[in-house]
Amino acid sequence: MGTRRVVGAIGVVGCVAFAGCGVRTGLYDGEAPDDAATDTFVDSGFDTHLPDTRLPDTRVPDTFVVDTFVEPDTFLPDTFKPDTFVPDTRDSALPDVLEPVVTFEVVLGGYHTCARIGAGTLRCWGQGISGQLGRTLDSGDSWPVPVDVVGLAPALQVAAGNGHTCAVLDDHSVSCWGDNGAAQLGIGPKDVDAHPKPLPVVGLVGSVAEVAGGANETCARLTSGSVYCWGGRGFDPKPAHILDGAARISVGREHACALLTDGTVSCWGANESGQLGNGTTTDSATPKKVTGISGATFLGSGGHHTCVVVGTDLRCWGKNANGQLGDGTTTDRFSPVAVKGLGTFTLVSLGYEHSCARRSDGNIICWGQNRYGQLGDGTTTDRDVPTATGLVADTVVSGSSALHTCAVTSGVLRCWGMNGYGQVGNGDLSHTDATKPTLVKW
Repeated sequence: MGTRRVVGAIGVVGCVAFAGCGVRTGLYDGEAPDDAATDTFVDSGFDTHLPDTRLPDTRVPDTFVVDTFVEPDTFLPDTFKPDTFVPDTRDSALPDVLEPVVTFEVVLGGYHTCARIGAGTLRCWGQGISGQLGRTLDSGDSWPVPVDVVGLAPALQVAAGNGHTCAVLDDHSVSCWGDNGAAQLGIGPKDVDAHPKPLPVVGLVGSVAEVAGGANETCARLTSGSVYCWGGRGFDPKPAHILDGAARISVGREHACALLTDGTVSCWGANESGQLGNGTTTDSATPKKVTGISGATFLGSGGHHTCVVVGTDLRCWGKNANGQLGDGTTTDRFSPVAVKGLGTFTLVSLGYEHSCARRSDGNIICWGQNRYGQLGDGTTTDRDVPTATGLVADTVVSGSSALHTCAVTSGVLRCWGMNGYGQVGNGDLSHTDATKPTLVKW
């Protein structure tokens, strides 16, 4: 969409992904995600409102490999030694060519991106005004290339919220950093300050398998299948028990879902667009079964939509104003519908108002909102059915607050879409949006 100038930055995220209860971390010249700054949400009276994503045991947020389980540290040889390049200053001239770094896992926040490389090393880039990059708050409001998270123990899995980041560490505890305006870091009572240094979540007892970050709330799934969440509209920093028997969790802007071990899916939270999938538009403080879903093997949540894998089919429901459900319409759906023209696929991932998948031949296809080029097809035209990006890759990743997308090919990372804070990571100091996949510069 061209060069953007940041005209305002507010230090408290509140509920960027949960409308009506906060302010966003940065504003463009009058531009915002289609409804991110204007939606309102009627409080249904519950405080344990879950955020985005979410993570399968593959350790790849919002990304699913059909019928394939990959342990996080067996994706690449243990002998891998990551590049250690860190730019001296975010305003310095960047080399035209940098050696790519092999990437194990990528997560996308609202305006930042993080990648787990090597033996648990984490690097982040993009917006950093709230400390979500793991850098000091005076080190710059954005970085267009990856920088190391300082003071983090080796990470097994990572999650990015709108303005905060969390990681499951090698002892299966969770540490978080970044915006804490709604107590989403879980670091103790009456602390709503931003923290650039990773801090342990207080009161989360048990071995954590998965952490998921939304705009203003964080959730964790224990190895026992129990789900706990903290932060959010209730501003409660203490992890609260939500449900048991979860195999995966997924979080959206104002709703959340859990894939249970029996193959059914339950969702709760806001439901103005039918994103709970129970055939209504009534908000629910407690989990509700998704209509007609059994035998599901994966779920993911975008901003206001949700998708599940059942057999070889991808079924989606919720908001569809930009065609993000992929059914050839822009009509909201209150119960699951099949994505059209997807073909055989191996990976799926949902963004704020777009969706992407990897076909069995490796081609990456996307659909939905394309205002910032997040579909990667070289245009800014929305698509209501799957559309090819021209990229062949091993994985594709987005996030429920994200207006950009990333993909990994043989460990090489490319990103595209909104780049107003450098979240694409291509070193473009003019912060121009990328409508085609572009190499991340390490």
